[in-house]
Amino acid sequence: MTRRVYIGNDNGAFRFRVSMPGHDALTAADQHLTIKEGMSPLTPKEIVTAWVAARPSGGPPSTVMINTEKDYGLPPFIVLKASDNTIPGEKTFYARFEPYYDRIRLYNLLGRPLTISAFIFDEVI
Repeated sequence: MTRRVYIGNDNGAFRFRVSMPGHDALTAADQHLTIKEGMSPLTPKEIVTAWVAARPSGGPPSTVMINTEKDYGLPPFIVLKASDNTIPGEKTFYARFEPYYDRIRLYNLLGRPLTISAFIFDEVI
């Protein structure tokens, strides 16, 4: 079994590393690490914002579809934020990425409208 995550002191140097499956986090080459010390922070490739209507009483969730500007070969990593700080989840609001169409569908399960921002990061392997 390999160490996929390593956080600690390595001969006097602080290390924070996460490796791809099958590679030891402490000894893996840079191309096999998804996170390592000295990396630039993740920055979104796109940020999209949409107003999503309130869910009708007893009805299905309200939805909005947004096309992305970038063509994603793999599903991207998406972080959601509502303008009123409602926490995303299966009982509030969520998003689904549709890879063949490069679009995001936002779902609102609440009885009030939401303004939702989706921060889209490159593919995470």
